Amino acid sequence: MKLLITFFRVFMWLLAVLAGTFLLLAIAMLKPIDQRKIVEYQTVTSTLAKLDSLTIDQWSAGGVLEASWAVANIMPERAINMAGYGPRGPYNAVLDSLKARIVLFDNGGIKAVIICVDLLMFPRALKEKLEKRLPTLGFQPMQISFTATHTHHGFGNWESSPAGSFAFGTYEETLVDHMANRIIEATEAAAEKKAPITICFQKIDAGNMVANRLAPESGAEDPYLRIVHLKKNNGERGMLVSFAGHATNLDADVWEVSRDYPGVLVDLLEQEPHIDFAMFAAGMVGSHNIDSGLSKGHNRIITIGKHLAALILNDSTERTYNIPSKIGSADVDIALPASQLRLTGSIALRDWVFKAAFKPLEAHIRLLQIGDILFIGMPCDYSGELAANNHLDTYAARHNKKLFITSFNGNYVGYITEDAHYYTSDHDEVRVMNWVGPGMGAYFTTAVRKIIDSTE
Repeated sequence: MKLLITFFRVFMWLLAVLAGTFLLLAIAMLKPIDQRKIVEYQTVTSTLAKLDSLTIDQWSAGGVLEASWAVANIMPERAINMAGYGPRGPYNAVLDSLKARIVLFDNGGIKAVIICVDLLMFPRALKEKLEKRLPTLGFQPMQISFTATHTHHGFGNWESSPAGSFAFGTYEETLVDHMANRIIEATEAAAEKKAPITICFQKIDAGNMVANRLAPESGAEDPYLRIVHLKKNNGERGMLVSFAGHATNLDADVWEVSRDYPGVLVDLLEQEPHIDFAMFAAGMVGSHNIDSGLSKGHNRIITIGKHLAALILNDSTERTYNIPSKIGSADVDIALPASQLRLTGSIALRDWVFKAAFKPLEAHIRLLQIGDILFIGMPCDYSGELAANNHLDTYAARHNKKLFITSFNGNYVGYITEDAHYYTSDHDEVRVMNWVGPGMGAYFTTAVRKIIDSTE
């Protein structure tokens, strides 16, 4: 009997130690969601106050804007891990090779370049390498715009954080160097083919192809294909296209490399005799998916690409080309409150745990202004619902500007969606992929409006 009592006391003591340990770990690693309004954060109010006096660096020289473009194959030499839909192993087939597409501008006083990759996002490590190397070709970091097609069937192994290596495969610096080398080579090749250009901005309503997946019945949508047409004086033509539909049209259990519908779209455009180059960039894709009525698969990819290409090629709207000379740029630091990766409706990881897993969050909005067109690169899945509800296109038009907003600019900070969804939606992009907490939709959208205010 004494032995049983002794055993019971030891068992209860160990149980208390374990319970205490778990409690201490929970206190150390978890915290309640901070539900303050964004105006109560010093980081937010300070950032927005600084934006009131933001100055856009602008250069006009000679009255002539030259441009050119190039394409680089960035496929690795061997099969590596896939990126998208969480951890997956190496791809087992290649539907189509992934590319980097480059458009450069030069007005005789300053150069600028837009770089888009057929990947889930623009890798942070690749961005950092290019910002170190491209200045040798005359492109300063703030004159470099980064984006991605957001295909969920690209390759990974390009993110060095513990969480990134788990989700996308162990970081391989040689792979990042390989991509950087191909992009540098393509940029050098494009620079040899510069010619004076005229430029035209176009919007086409493709609303029947996109849906708001957070609020299918009541949520606003960004339904537009946005196209920037470039026409060289030697007759060559290029175009930049953005759209809000997610490139998620193959199932997660299909382990093959694919550019998804953006690949079909740009290929069809480039097959036209009067189009020499096309680039697709993911637009305001947060909360938006493709609404095709078809099951996921290759046929859906082809159908979407064909439909969007037909909308562009068959559009009969009269186009007015301008001869801009102005290039403007800014790299806007958006200071963030402590991270809040939510585990339940009211509990989140503490900031130090998030930083250990993901590295500290750094949000920068990069602006590239070409004439009256504002290329705004967001560090997130930015939601088209925010743009629609806040009438950003109309707001820019009052400043005589046209907006071309893209996502995934190399400083990824999660999903930025309409704040009303934060406590009501069960979607992963709100429950899991909002890494900073409530109020960020209003914060980032106010920042975009202030950036528009600062342009001439």
